[in-house]
Amino acid sequence: MEWTAEQEVFRDQIRNFLEYELAPLTPEIDQEGRFPLEVVKKMAPLGLLGMRIPAAYGGSNLDSGTYALAREEMARVCGSTCLSISAHTSLCCAPIVMFGTEALKQMYLPMLASGEILGGFGVTEPGSGSDVRRMSTTAQRNGDRYILNGAKRFITNGGIAGVYMIGAKTIDDDPAGRHQHLPGGTWLERLFRRQGRRQTRPTRVARHGTVFR
Repeated sequence: MEWTAEQEVFRDQIRNFLEYELAPLTPEIDQEGRFPLEVVKKMAPLGLLGMRIPAAYGGSNLDSGTYALAREEMARVCGSTCLSISAHTSLCCAPIVMFGTEALKQMYLPMLASGEILGGFGVTEPGSGSDVRRMSTTAQRNGDRYILNGAKRFITNGGIAGVYMIGAKTIDDDPAGRHQHLPGGTWLERLFRRQGRRQTRPTRVARHGTVFR
């Protein structure tokens, strides 16, 4: 694939930043499982935290090709960091952009684009893995809110993110159990150790009677 001159300038800018700021930390990141928050915060002015967010909410709103180019440069230097940023942009920011109400967009997207908070995504469960048809986490309507009950595991950016997209099955007014994604906080229960990509901090989280609007 041939890149435009503008994309090549963007690629070189990202590459220089990652080589200078991130590459020296990669052994420490993997060996100690440390999340390089100080580097991630510096990505915001480059537009890397708002790649899937419209400019109206402070994002850079990259096209798919340029977005892939940015992720490729990240993965070349540090796969863990690429995975964390991908979870933030594709699995948290993008669903809010596509399906969130205007109030939800205004509440979260500027903070996600600026790096004030990071995003996470919770689908995988102890009993069903990432099979969304078998997940048991529920969201029960209570007035204008939902009460969320369930447990998730291996959640990328666990304990780091400030807002999570959580997969749950609605009950009561939706007996078929459509899959919903609700933003909210989390209770960190356990940090798993694994080989490689330790910086992504795969965690087990639980929600019991947690209330969300």
